[in-house]
Amino acid sequence: MAKGDKTKKVSLEQDSATLNAQNLSGDVQQPPDGVASATAVSDIVASAKLQNNTQKANKAIAKFKNHDLIIDEKKDIGTVLSKIGTELGMRYKGGSRYETYATPTGLTEIRLADHNANPKNFDKSIADTNVSLEVLRKVFDFEQGEIPYSVYSCKYDEYTKNPSAFIEDAMKVADIVLNEGRLPLSEELRLLKRTDYPDGIRMSHNESNAPLFSKREDFKKMIGRNLKDDEAKMIIDASKSVAEKTTEMELTPDNWTKLFGEDGIVSTPIGDVKMGESQYLKLARQGRNGKLGMIKPTLQTPDFIIEDKSKVKDGKPERDYSLVFVKSFVGGNKERIYHFTSVTVQQDGKEVSISNQEKSANRIKNLL
Repeated sequence: MAKGDKTKKVSLEQDSATLNAQNLSGDVQQPPDGVASATAVSDIVASAKLQNNTQKANKAIAKFKNHDLIIDEKKDIGTVLSKIGTELGMRYKGGSRYETYATPTGLTEIRLADHNANPKNFDKSIADTNVSLEVLRKVFDFEQGEIPYSVYSCKYDEYTKNPSAFIEDAMKVADIVLNEGRLPLSEELRLLKRTDYPDGIRMSHNESNAPLFSKREDFKKMIGRNLKDDEAKMIIDASKSVAEKTTEMELTPDNWTKLFGEDGIVSTPIGDVKMGESQYLKLARQGRNGKLGMIKPTLQTPDFIIEDKSKVKDGKPERDYSLVFVKSFVGGNKERIYHFTSVTVQQDGKEVSISNQEKSANRIKNLL
């Protein structure tokens, strides 16, 4: 199917009223010879799945409006987005959550994430309308796409000041889209602002929260290969230049839960990462009490990420390399620089953090 060609959506391009009356009645439409074709059955299964997704989302919206569904605004942004996405029946892929729903005016795909959308992902959409709900904790530059879409977004610092407003806005957008078949205006919302991209074009954003590699052209050329000594030194020096002040946190079970939640999930530039089950005890045994405040920022906003092909010893990894998240911090006296690292591997289909520790600049240079 050519990009933008919506002529081959089969029964999915019917409006929700037709879907309810026909394909979702449970009756398989038989062709003249009395044998249901594979295409007809496939269409009905797809339509039923679409309607189930829509019904699940509407039930969640109704519970939220009746105050029977509570989304804890005190949780970290990754946990909040995960909860909203789960309640709306969204699927997780590539660091974002997506789902297509039947609305009074056709099909609408809704995306939910903590970073801006890649317009080219909407080129694959079968929906008539595409919507992205975004908390801009991370901002990337992407190539333009071809399919129109609309964005409801806020900056991360705006979210942290009023997370409940974002939660209410996200559920309100879903409610209006699913039940009224229209896109709400910014004036109807508390925090989110609407921007339309009729040609699928996304303008360049302020990259202040983007990893170092995405900020400078000379860094971009280093991606995907081993670095020379002078290149590795350049990366480490750049990381030092943007070192963040350390946050002192005592290593206690309560502080651990406050940082990572009950599920231990952290949203990162490569998607969600789960804290390994033994990480708290490992930090306690190794006397890294002063390092707790460095772990989450290193995963959430790393200066750079290294693919390490050395043998992974911890756990039962499902691939032959680990990812090393690196971020620099400056001590309270502004004299000591800490190069903190978090190592992740893939286990049971998830990215899992198995090591969190400070490394010397020389060790990091060797990894690069």
